[in-house]
Amino acid sequence: MSTADRNGRGLLSRTHILRRRLTAAVTPVPATDPASTRRHSVRFTLGLFAAFIVPSVLLCGLLGRAWVTSEQDRLTGSVAAQVARAADEVDQYLASHLALLKALGTSPALDTNDFARLRDQIHRLFAPERIEVALRDGAGHVLFRTGAPPDGGTGLGLKAGRSEASFSDLIRRGSGGYVVLSVPVMRGDAVRFVLEAEVDAPVFAEVLRRSGLGPQQLASLADRQGRVIARTEGDPLVYGQTIAGFAERVGAKGVWIGKNPRGLPVRMSYERLPEAGWMVSVGMTEAAFRAPLIHSIQWLAAICALIVLVAILLLVPLVRQRLAFQRAVAETQGRLRTSEERLALALDSGDDGLFDWDRATDAVWLSPRWSAKLGYPADAPTRPGAFYAEAVHPDDREELTALMQAHLAGTSLAIEAEYRRRCADGRYLWVLLRARVVERDAAGHALRIVGTLMDISRRKEAELHVIHLAHHDTLTGLANRALFHDRLREVLERSRRGSARYAVLACDLDRFKAVNDTFGHAEGDRLLCTVAERICAVMGPQDIVARLGGDEFAVILDEVPDDGAIHAACERIIAAIGAPIPHHGGTIDIAVSIGVALVSGSEATAEEVFRQADMAMYQAKASGRNTYCLFEATVLTRNSTRGLLALDMKDAIRRGDFFLVYQPVIDVDSGAVVSFEALMRWQHPTRGMISPVDFIPVAEETGMIAQLGAWALVEACREALTWDEDLWIGVNVSPVQFRCGLEQAVLTALATTGLPAGRLKLEVTEGVLMQDADGAIACLHRLRALGVRIALDDFGTGYSSLSYLRRFPFDKLKIDRAFIRDITEPDAAAIIRAVVGIGQSLGMSIVAEGVETVEQLEAVRREGCNEVQGFLFSKPLPAAEARAFVANRAARAA
Repeated sequence: MSTADRNGRGLLSRTHILRRRLTAAVTPVPATDPASTRRHSVRFTLGLFAAFIVPSVLLCGLLGRAWVTSEQDRLTGSVAAQVARAADEVDQYLASHLALLKALGTSPALDTNDFARLRDQIHRLFAPERIEVALRDGAGHVLFRTGAPPDGGTGLGLKAGRSEASFSDLIRRGSGGYVVLSVPVMRGDAVRFVLEAEVDAPVFAEVLRRSGLGPQQLASLADRQGRVIARTEGDPLVYGQTIAGFAERVGAKGVWIGKNPRGLPVRMSYERLPEAGWMVSVGMTEAAFRAPLIHSIQWLAAICALIVLVAILLLVPLVRQRLAFQRAVAETQGRLRTSEERLALALDSGDDGLFDWDRATDAVWLSPRWSAKLGYPADAPTRPGAFYAEAVHPDDREELTALMQAHLAGTSLAIEAEYRRRCADGRYLWVLLRARVVERDAAGHALRIVGTLMDISRRKEAELHVIHLAHHDTLTGLANRALFHDRLREVLERSRRGSARYAVLACDLDRFKAVNDTFGHAEGDRLLCTVAERICAVMGPQDIVARLGGDEFAVILDEVPDDGAIHAACERIIAAIGAPIPHHGGTIDIAVSIGVALVSGSEATAEEVFRQADMAMYQAKASGRNTYCLFEATVLTRNSTRGLLALDMKDAIRRGDFFLVYQPVIDVDSGAVVSFEALMRWQHPTRGMISPVDFIPVAEETGMIAQLGAWALVEACREALTWDEDLWIGVNVSPVQFRCGLEQAVLTALATTGLPAGRLKLEVTEGVLMQDADGAIACLHRLRALGVRIALDDFGTGYSSLSYLRRFPFDKLKIDRAFIRDITEPDAAAIIRAVVGIGQSLGMSIVAEGVETVEQLEAVRREGCNEVQGFLFSKPLPAAEARAFVANRAARAA
């Protein structure tokens, strides 16, 4: 409620009350003896002084005590919080460097004893911090280190063979020292290497400073023996010195009060690091601790003195005020008149209007500013009929009348209503009315109503705009999904009550994604606006056109007389959208697939009707696109498979219907299993096993392949951890995944499962490289730098294989099964021979897919293929059977 509103409601009543009070104030006071008056004034003043000053002083004392206690608790809590932050900083520093050492432990360079590469990786990670790193073998012998041993020693002083990360205590060196972080490198169940990092003690002093120490706070870091590893400037501790009271500092955290090496009393909070066992201490001298308390006490004393002084200054004038009261009464009347004038000025200056309806005389007074706003002269009389009833919009009149009558009858405390009020020129303003009866007669009848009027037209416009945005697409201005379904429900209700027929059209643009990928989203948005305009241009005024999202549109045809009208409407839409769209001197061609569902008095819901149209649209796409199809229940099962797959896939992901099978890849010469290819399968609860040929294109089309691909990476890497370390796992990658975070998905899978990057092989097709060659190749280079192997799958079935072989050094080439099937033909054999020659010259391994007969195996062996895969050896196997397959082949080989 605004200030003008509150002032307006009680203006007249407050004025009358003030005048009555002033009249009582100026009533003559009986004469009294001046001496008696002075004695009374003195006693009055002393009584007030005693009643005010004594409690104030006692209150200040109590507050001071509570304040000092609170300040002590605050300072103690501040130091405890600071030591926690410092401990967290040290813990994070240790954890981050242990993580770097663990990351080095996964480097393929360790498996190949490529110490030069490992030294380069260590230099990139640790050289900026000048940290020396050493590598020991499982027996503890130093294989190499990045710098000379400290003080001419042999290394870092830790025992080899430990299977977990560890931290050393302080190792003295000159006037300082250092500590050692040690991480074992496991291969199987044995420690193969140990990585050790030497961190100078002054580094931890900088870590302590980063925790945000106060100007007078002292901080130190001690090892498990209590020797100082690091300290802040100003702390008298010496590196290697045992901190005072170390034996007394028991427990994970606490507070120790004692003396520092200089003999000064100190108060220290300490906390031990859970992993390292080191102790972080933060505190201050007792003098620094007590300084704020002394300062607070001084302030309290000053405040108490100020209260006493203010009390004296306030109480002494009370006597004079009592003597001057009679004079002030006369002056108050003049000030009241001035106040009324200022109030009138405030009402005229504000945007709110004030009205006073005197029902006894049937007259209404309206503030001049609002009279002008409504277009009436300021002095024009306003009768209640014109002001209240006739000026209200007809649609709002009934509700406002009911509210007014209820308040006049006394059933409501006030009136608050929003309505449209007509101005003199015939236009309407949205008005917020707040009013109440301020005077009633003995029978309870209202005599006068006072209230305010506020122009809320802009707010209403904003609300209507928000409502429009909630029900319309912001890009095209068409109805959105929510409004479309509301209108569809209304149409269904009308169809049940009458005999009219309606039709619902589900429209999905063909080739729109290619436009978005080629010209960008801004051009795609412009194209969508053009499509919306063209659809609206060929529809009737009663038809409803909506954009449901992306490139999906929908239309409700109003009262179609027959099927011919529906066919004509669909053909108009197809022709309008199919017309070339100008684009920077050229044109863009797109098409639309339309599904139609009829609405004619059925009991189907809006969702069911639109689902029928959606299924018919999928059938139109399956029929060659750029056409339309009417929903027919008799052919639903046969023709809506693809649409149903798209609708069921999200539920299938949630239920866990998808699983992986694994097909082995065999070494041609030894016959041993070298890797497995992970293949996805879908076990539908009602349709049984669904072929990847059916659901993979749908997943790519809907974008759900990104979620499925990320799941497959994690699942395949987790299963590979159960195999021998020399077995790889191959995972197929869709082109859509490159646009939906493939790199992050691979890193997440490796980090989640712990599988070394060198055991993961990504199999990509030429389709990946053809859509965004530069981006895809850059992504593959980054993954390959991590150690991930990259294979080019289905080689020879695309258009640009050789150019991609030149731009990216694949680890493997997989020859498509179509060539292997026809290998007995000279042309196919020549192609395979050429592929093998190209791959071998580029240092790539060659895999033949689809080997199903012994003759094919002998042929690919003659042509030089290194590895083979196919039903001759095994079909794709569940995880448990794949492990058994490896064990059986190993047993036969032995």
